[in-house]
Amino acid sequence: MKMSYEKSTDILNKSCESLKATGAEKTACDLTHSMTHELNVDGGEISLLRTIFDTELTLTVIKDAKKGTMTTNRTDEDAVNETVRETYDIALSSEKDPAYDISEKNTLRREAAGDGPDADRMYERLKEFVTDVKATYPSVILEQAILDYKVLTRHYKNSNEADLYHERGFYQFTVMFSAKKGEKSSSFNFADVTMNDLSHHLLEAGGVKRLIGEAPRLIDTRPFPGKCIGEIVMTPECLLDFIMFLSSHLSDRAMITGTSFLKDALGEEVASPLVTLKSLPLDPSMAGGYAITQDGFPAENLTLIEKGVLKSYLLSQYGAAKCKRERAANNGRFYLLEPGRDSLESMIRSVKKGLLLTRFSGGNPGENGDFSGVAKNSFLIENGEIKNGLSETMISGNVKELFRNIKAVSAEVSDSGHSRLPWALTDQITISGK
Repeated sequence: MKMSYEKSTDILNKSCESLKATGAEKTACDLTHSMTHELNVDGGEISLLRTIFDTELTLTVIKDAKKGTMTTNRTDEDAVNETVRETYDIALSSEKDPAYDISEKNTLRREAAGDGPDADRMYERLKEFVTDVKATYPSVILEQAILDYKVLTRHYKNSNEADLYHERGFYQFTVMFSAKKGEKSSSFNFADVTMNDLSHHLLEAGGVKRLIGEAPRLIDTRPFPGKCIGEIVMTPECLLDFIMFLSSHLSDRAMITGTSFLKDALGEEVASPLVTLKSLPLDPSMAGGYAITQDGFPAENLTLIEKGVLKSYLLSQYGAAKCKRERAANNGRFYLLEPGRDSLESMIRSVKKGLLLTRFSGGNPGENGDFSGVAKNSFLIENGEIKNGLSETMISGNVKELFRNIKAVSAEVSDSGHSRLPWALTDQITISGK
């Protein structure tokens, strides 16, 4: 069963009292609990129904500008007291850092609406999905599909009298698939969406139908013809990957170490004027969003980039103190990039030679933003038309320049429930075939 407000309050009160008894100057207790009702498909057949519970209690101590943090998945009195002692010992042996702190007094209590999971409806929707895929895309192999309902609870309290509680429930659907014809098969791909309810067919959610429908066209592929500096049309799924690369340079690690290529860019143009990027964890349509930041503040929606101009970093309380900048209103994710005026069809027609890029497979970009990797599940665009699927095709460029060079943003948007993103056309990308 889910953890009630009363139960989490009891656990945190006892934990906070135990921390206070150590003589620490500042303390924080952070309790998270998840309950997941999960229905699986393996090999095209519904095969498993289970319920999974997970609990984590994280304790923090600050003493003489030294900090200790420990996490345990046990909440009984003996386990808590042992974790308290270990947390305090870690603090005493750590390095001093005046930037260590805890959030100020805030209160928040938000509980999940609705009746919880509808197990019968989950089974019906998943069975319907399997039947529809088999009928509409007979060459597609459903390697795995998971439909679950999650109840996530977080309760945070600290010695500044902060008391924040957030409970949310949502459905999540993830599917991995490929297509096969004779001895040939496509590369695997996946789709994932989150939903507040099951009012829509799973095949119609987010980009699921589009991505599954592309798989049969990727059985027979050819390398990109030659090498060029070309254009790419990024799908919403691929665009999200590059947004995550960009946001990492707005966050604590890159900013504190000074390796962010955006470290001195606040208020400056860092992307095309077509780019307005927001993080919306409180948007009701963003299923599974959060109301509490990682460091114990009430979260707010946030505009990161407005018409190409950088408006905010993603700094925590600690990161803000280290960098002598303002703390961000949230931790990022749940991204919306505002749609443009161009149709996807017109964007593709404008490309002389390039790619429709669905998935990028490569390591994290370098500190300067340079990236290089393989174009997966992607298609050649030539003279304004989508041609064959691609194999053995490399792309390289720079993340910062990729966003600066965006020439068009589609009016069409894919809503995955955890992001709302259009297609984006950018250029100056090096594309290399075999």
